[in-house]
Formats: sequence, C-alpha cells, structure tokens
Amino acid sequence: MKKETYIRTGNAAWWFIVLTVIVLLFVLTHIARTMDLPGRRVFLLLISLGGLVFLFLYKLTMIRYSRIFRFWDELPCHLCNLSTLMSVYAAAVPSDAARAYCVSIGLFCAVLAFLMPDAQSRDLKFFSLQALGFYGSHGLLACTSLCFITFGLYTPQYRDIPALLGVVTALLVTAHMTNIVLRNTGINPEANYAFTFSPDNFILKKLFSRNPAVFWYLIPCYIPLAVLCVIEFTLLKLLSAIL
Repeated sequence: MKKETYIRTGNAAWWFIVLTVIVLLFVLTHIARTMDLPGRRVFLLLISLGGLVFLFLYKLTMIRYSRIFRFWDELPCHLCNLSTLMSVYAAAVPSDAARAYCVSIGLFCAVLAFLMPDAQSRDLKFFSLQALGFYGSHGLLACTSLCFITFGLYTPQYRDIPALLGVVTALLVTAHMTNIVLRNTGINPEANYAFTFSPDNFILKKLFSRNPAVFWYLIPCYIPLAVLCVIEFTLLKLLSAIL
C-alpha cells in the first residue's frame, strides 16, 4: 500500500511548495521586466485577479465537496482573503497605503499561513484539493505581494506604515462587525473572522489568556506589528535597491 505524503511545516513536501512559489515569483518578474511600466501594472492586475479567482474556486469547491467547510465560515473576511482582495485594488489603483498593506500585512499573512496553518488546514495530504487550494491561494498571495516590489511598482516607505495600520484597523473592525451580525442573527453562532472572538494559534492564545476580551485582546499586536512592518520595509527596500 502506497504511503500518503502529508504537508507539515518544514518537511520535504512543505519545502517543495515554498520553492515552487519562489520559482513562480522569479518567472513572473522576468516576464514583467520585458514590459514597460503600464504593461507591468496591467500584468500585475491580471495576476492578482487570477489569485482572486483561484481563491473563489477553492472556497466554492470546498463548500461543495467538503463537510468541514461551511458557506458562512468562508466569507472573504479573514485577513488573508481580505489581502487577496486588497491586492486587486492595489494593482488597479495607485494607492501607497494599499500597496504598503500588500507588501507588509498581505505578505506576512501568507507566510504565517505557511508556518502556522489554521486547525483545519494542518497535516493535509499533498495530493488533495484542500492542499492545492490552501497552499495555492496563500502562495499566490505571497507572490503577488512581492510582485509590487519586483515589478518596480512600489518602493516601501516608512511614512506609509501609519496608513497601512489604519487599513488593518478598518479591516479588523469590518471582520468583527461581520462576526457580531452572524452570531446575533444565529446565521453562524461560531463566526470568528480575523480571530476577533477567539484565538487560533499559540501567539494569539497567549494574548487572549492575558486579556480575554473579544477584539480588544488583539490591540497589543499593534506594537510588534509596527516593528514587524519596519523590519519588513527595511528588508524590502534593500530588495528594491538590488532590483
């Protein structure tokens, strides 16, 4: 009997997916470098739209064929899904705040999903639709986020950090209000978009244990998030300078 291959953070299957994303980024960047600036913008818009379509098909397929996926749990209100939507907006509209969000929070969400998948996406079979959808959608998000840098469409600026934190706040509030409506109407009593009601990974669980207040327990995240953005921007500015 053939042994199943499972994806776990750091194992060979996981590294294969990571390297595939890196290769895809290099290929897309090479293609973009043959275009003028307007052409790169259109190309990135098409890539971001492709990522959005892929995400939509993944969620639709899982809702249709998987018992653990429910429609009201799959609205585009998780930060990764919101980041995919934001990448389309940032590619279509020259907004520094939106592009700063994509190259920092969007990239961070994608990397975090790879490192610490949510409960229903851990230990997936390598050859499964859920693995393809989960790692494919987050891989495309990471790739699209970095394309803003590698295509030469955005250079990180520290002055954009307050604006991107404002975008994060707006998205968190939107997700939390969605949770409240779904819970209070009984449509989805366990709605927990952006984990505003309860934590899902050990970092958020640690914060929640110290301040078990829904939504507000996330506020202390802003300090390390701002520091993370500074570090990310520093590294991405170096990448931008090299390219």
